[in-house]
Amino acid sequence: MQAIRTKYHGFTNFKPSRVTATAEAGKITLSWEHGFDVEDNHRRAALALVRKLGWDKECYQPLVTGGFPDSYVHVFPSKYDATVTLSREQQEKDAALIASLPKK
Repeated sequence: MQAIRTKYHGFTNFKPSRVTATAEAGKITLSWEHGFDVEDNHRRAALALVRKLGWDKECYQPLVTGGFPDSYVHVFPSKYDATVTLSREQQEKDAALIASLPKK
């Protein structure tokens, strides 16, 4: 499994604000959703890339997010690490983020 790095790109004269999610296997760009906070926009982009690459069918661990000053990094813990769990609140937020994604 690969780490996913997400980065915010401010608006220009030609493009709206957006966030990109990049892994070695691919990349996706989503428009910034002003109804979500900063971390949720980054998680939304990471989850969109997970779905695009088909990783949602092979990963059953929660997506863990950490931040750098200019970006976020998202990883799936090892399938052997049973100590990582998401709160019910985060699970519900992730479900809402996934539901907000454009259809495949």
